[in-house]
Amino acid sequence: MKKKLILLLTTLSFLYSCKNDDEFNKENSDVKNYGKNLSQKDELKQEFSKALAKALANNVELRKFIKEEALKMFDNDYDILYQIVKDEKIGDSSFRDIVLEYYDKKENLNILEQYYPTLTIFVPELPLNTFSAKKWNAENEIPLVAYTLIGVYDIPIVDSTGEITFLKGEYIPSFPVVVVKENERVRVDNTHSLKSINSLNTDSYNFEFLDESFNGALSSKKNTSSRSARIIDDKLISAYQIYQNNDGWQRDYIYYDITPSQNRGQFKYNYMEHLTSFRLNNAEVLNKISDQTGDPVLNRLLDPGGKGVGSLPRAPWTGGNFEFKIDILLNAKNGIGTSITKYLSVRPEELYSTNYALHYTYVGRIRIPVIQVLTSLTPKVVPLDIQLFNWDLNEYASSIKIQIEEVDLTEEESRSDTRTVEFATNFGIDPSVGFLKKIGLKFGASLKTVNTRVVNYKVTKQSDPLGDVIINFADNFLTNIPGTRERYGMYNPREYDSGDYTITVQPKRVQ
Repeated sequence: MKKKLILLLTTLSFLYSCKNDDEFNKENSDVKNYGKNLSQKDELKQEFSKALAKALANNVELRKFIKEEALKMFDNDYDILYQIVKDEKIGDSSFRDIVLEYYDKKENLNILEQYYPTLTIFVPELPLNTFSAKKWNAENEIPLVAYTLIGVYDIPIVDSTGEITFLKGEYIPSFPVVVVKENERVRVDNTHSLKSINSLNTDSYNFEFLDESFNGALSSKKNTSSRSARIIDDKLISAYQIYQNNDGWQRDYIYYDITPSQNRGQFKYNYMEHLTSFRLNNAEVLNKISDQTGDPVLNRLLDPGGKGVGSLPRAPWTGGNFEFKIDILLNAKNGIGTSITKYLSVRPEELYSTNYALHYTYVGRIRIPVIQVLTSLTPKVVPLDIQLFNWDLNEYASSIKIQIEEVDLTEEESRSDTRTVEFATNFGIDPSVGFLKKIGLKFGASLKTVNTRVVNYKVTKQSDPLGDVIINFADNFLTNIPGTRERYGMYNPREYDSGDYTITVQPKRVQ
């Protein structure tokens, strides 16, 4: 097996050499201690990864099958849900039977399937165009198999002999590799709800996407809606100009056509609040959102001269796209709070800009090039077009809370949020037209009411909470704050900073 792997690396123009035993054991001392405290679940994932690595080395049809399935992008990433494909025929055998052939304890595969219903094989898209599902020459390229472990800094990688070594956390592979992990976009549907996706159902499980934005069958629609170009509506510009030198609320004009000279108006459904951009605030946040995929702590990086340039997290590669869960907590006048949940899937390169360089290291006894972050990571603004809600002050409080978490697992638990909020009371029937109108600028002449409201919502277990922001109806969605023009253009949106991320929210025309 090892000769086959070395031959493969040679054909890819990878350099390799063998260390003496003392050097090898010293660099891999962490391997000696690895495994002593593994949970049963982790041991099962490790065992599956070993069997898969051996199967991939010996079965070219299996390699072609995994490539073809990854390219389908059923969840908008290069993921393969094991439960869906395990009974697919590859030649005369099923996917499951091919992997089972390399198990010492056959019954352990049954246990794995119970512990990991969303077990996934992921084909990463690596920097510098070194490897991806599209580039993979499955006929000749035999990938190693990495697998994710919570709380382990370096990434365990299995070769075709079943030997485990670690790729140091500051490096990204530049060689063929697949990853065994859990799926962050699909969960088991125990309720048989209408959200269940028939194509994701098996004899053992019914699955559902966390959100339709993860449904690969709808990818073309998603791509045109969630990354649209920033276009400022004429009415938003008018609201900015009207209240630039006058006391009042920009949203009063958007939703009620209220101006200093026209102080009453009927609610318009032409506009909805939208999440219009998202940005992580610094490179350290990457450490927080990567800790469940084996991509944890900060590392000292080197410039080309060998001098340190600061501490940065390793760019994640084992999890594919990042999934962010966005909860919008609304407090209603009738006392029944509600939460709106949206999801955002972002490629790592959309979040940060960086430069890479090749660096030689060892995987096992083989010297190969890997990719290292060469300069600091710079956060990037991700333009969005995510619809939220129609902000009618006669129905909702004058402020909302938005909280965001990065999703690692799909199991949820319930939470509640209690806030003291303000409600506008300046609404009445206009006798001339018989319609309910907002009367007066801001809260009008009537007194606002202040109440305590509770909103129930759900979070994903072992997720990474990134904080929350409060958005007020009275906030100007367009401002003249210095510094934002460089990021967004001529008209500067109001930014909301949680500490870990910054977002912009503004009304947009929907009809």
